[in-house]
Amino acid sequence: MWLEHGPAGQGKTRLATQLGHELPPRWSVFWPSHTATPHDLAGAVADLALPTLIVLDYAETRPEQVTAVLSAIPPHSEIKVLMLARVRGPWVDELATVDDTVADHLATHFHHALDPLPQHNESTRQQPTAYREAVEAFAEQLQRVPGLDHHDWTAAVHRLTRSNRVVETGHPLTLYLTVLADLLDTATPTDLHTRMAGHGPEDRVLTHERRYWKRVAETKPALTPLLHVLDAIIATTILTPPQSTEDTATALRACIPELTDQPTHVLTAFTTVLTELFPSNTENTTGTLQPDRLAEHFAANHTLHSPHHTHRLATNATFEQATTVLTVLTRAVIHHPRHDQLAHHITTLINTHPGTLAHPALILITSVEHPAPLLSALQHTTTNPSTPIDVIVRLTDALPHTSVKLAPLAVTITQRLVDHHRTQPTTSLPHLAMSLNNLSNRLGDLGRWEEALGAITEAVDIRRRLAADRPDAFLPDLATSLNNLSVRLGDLRRQEEALAVITEAVKALRQLAADRPDAFLPDLATSLSNLSVLLGVLGYREEGLAAITEAAEVHRQLAAERPGQFLPNLALSLNNLSIRLGESGRPEEALTAITEAVEVYRRLANDRPDAFLPDLAMSLSNLSGRLGRLSRDVEALTAITEAVEVYRRLTNDRPDAFLPGLALSLNNLAILLGNLGHQEKGLAAITEAAEVHRQLATDRPDAFLPELALSLHNLAVRLGHMDRTEEGLAAITEAVGIRRRFAADRPDAFLPELATSLQNFAILLGESGRREEGLVAITEAVELRTDLAARWPTLHGSELQSSQRVLQWLNEWPPNPY
Repeated sequence: MWLEHGPAGQGKTRLATQLGHELPPRWSVFWPSHTATPHDLAGAVADLALPTLIVLDYAETRPEQVTAVLSAIPPHSEIKVLMLARVRGPWVDELATVDDTVADHLATHFHHALDPLPQHNESTRQQPTAYREAVEAFAEQLQRVPGLDHHDWTAAVHRLTRSNRVVETGHPLTLYLTVLADLLDTATPTDLHTRMAGHGPEDRVLTHERRYWKRVAETKPALTPLLHVLDAIIATTILTPPQSTEDTATALRACIPELTDQPTHVLTAFTTVLTELFPSNTENTTGTLQPDRLAEHFAANHTLHSPHHTHRLATNATFEQATTVLTVLTRAVIHHPRHDQLAHHITTLINTHPGTLAHPALILITSVEHPAPLLSALQHTTTNPSTPIDVIVRLTDALPHTSVKLAPLAVTITQRLVDHHRTQPTTSLPHLAMSLNNLSNRLGDLGRWEEALGAITEAVDIRRRLAADRPDAFLPDLATSLNNLSVRLGDLRRQEEALAVITEAVKALRQLAADRPDAFLPDLATSLSNLSVLLGVLGYREEGLAAITEAAEVHRQLAAERPGQFLPNLALSLNNLSIRLGESGRPEEALTAITEAVEVYRRLANDRPDAFLPDLAMSLSNLSGRLGRLSRDVEALTAITEAVEVYRRLTNDRPDAFLPGLALSLNNLAILLGNLGHQEKGLAAITEAAEVHRQLATDRPDAFLPELALSLHNLAVRLGHMDRTEEGLAAITEAVGIRRRFAADRPDAFLPELATSLQNFAILLGESGRREEGLVAITEAVELRTDLAARWPTLHGSELQSSQRVLQWLNEWPPNPY
């Protein structure tokens, strides 16, 4: 599989056509029709003579057909699939969730973005050459067009090429439209192209086109009184392409009031005109205006001139028709000079017809270049009390599992469904619990952890009651919600509670997986991975390593069988396995695990950035840590620099969700910069991290004060290395205070961190000449680490020795830390 993507007019279809021409003779090429049903298409693929190249143009608008094609490809067959699309985005993610076979194909597909043509300021010679060659080629064809064959095209070519005109565009189609308009202007009255001076190439070409359409229609006497609706007729065929000439007549009668009562022979005359203007390769069908960008521009012009037309189309549109209407108009926004008015019309159209347009709008958001009008409309529609609940249900079912772009809207939609289920009878409790569970996940994606905890707590309460009465029916749902509850508690640093909850979830899932492994092994592995995180955080390193080892083994087996579905799970387990191995004193194995995790996430993020860029950033940060532990600081710096860059991009879109990740990565970046002697850069990074953590801790102290303490500790270290001891003391004093408070409530989790800060506090006190205070601090650190080393000698033995050396240094006077 190969996905070729690029903006409209970039030459994707032409490239695929040329590829078909250049294939060896034994290869056939199959371009599936846009009108084929998935069932018929699957049959056609199964019957293909091999080898075959299948070309799916506008793949982002044909999910059902893409799924049908990929599902029907026989194993080990000589079939290649070339998908053409304007954007490579989350629509690929959604395809991967439909079917395991589809997911496996997508997991290994290649993709490539078409490069633009050079802009005129990049190459002052290439563009005039391209323009001249295009003028000559178009003129050669135009002299064969009836009605234009007597024009002096040689003189026209000479006049135009002598001007050395430069077209400022990176799109081949814009160049060709400009050339065609320039040539046609030479064959038309002066006043016409004078009126069009200053207009874009689309409008100039359409002016000539419309004159031609009118001349053809005038050959049918029955149409003379109705020529004023010709634009509406052509716009209708663009916005809702008919399947046959009979469909064309029906659509025109339904959508254009002037044609409602017209006799059949008038409608037949119009369909005949359309067939002459836009011939089709298929019998008994009409084509439409080509190329697509010209058609989109014409439809947008007509929509802005006659907005009621699209409202009539939307009233009773099928899902496919509604999708086409929104696709055409949304694509037109990119190049249209009145893009703001067109975007406003799209939003108004969806808000007025949510029953037919809301669901297609949601699907399109991840597959169009300019989704803002769709997002704006759906935000309004989902918060509008008058929107029917069946619309909300369809939107909820259509939401992707994860999407950076759709995350805020997903919360709005899911909250609306929760509100609805609260008003229903008690028989709707299972639906309420499911909606609350989903709402918690959506809120978590936005970093709104307290609200997410409230939602999942209520879901667990409901499902616990349901499972008590009917365990066979509701125990799986309870286990799912318990797993999610543990994640939310962990987000808020309530690890002891989270551990109790995830332990219950694992117990329930072991029972379920013993009876039905195919159904519940994946959930068990996910819960084991979460269990390992909490065990590690709370100091149960061996138990945590055992849990994540089991999870990784299960996920590796599942990913081998169904990579499209389970590769992300394997990557997450490997990430967590790396952390547990590092805590257990096995750094080389930890590096192996996180390296594999990064490789998997990089492949996934390359194909589906909207879903997996956050995971790639997280794993890169952990890879940096593992490399740093092995003193491979230069490699570690490369990894953490990339992680910071990714987090910055993500934070621009959703700061609430990704600022914490950015701040932690800046922490790690500062350490590595300092280790490599870049003290000023290291100080800048840790200063930014501390500022972010302070901002987060101000709003949510329970969740982010520990992170603020970490940043302050590292800030103190950097300041100390730069002989700014007093500033370092201020930072470490605050860090010790925060960590002391948390260690009082949860010693297992925070005593190691308190001991680390006390040691640094002692060093800075000693360097500032406050030896007695330093001795107090380091004595406390030694006592804490003596106890920790007695319990976990492998992990804390070296740290105890470090604190003992600082104690010895302070007992000497004058101090000599070197």
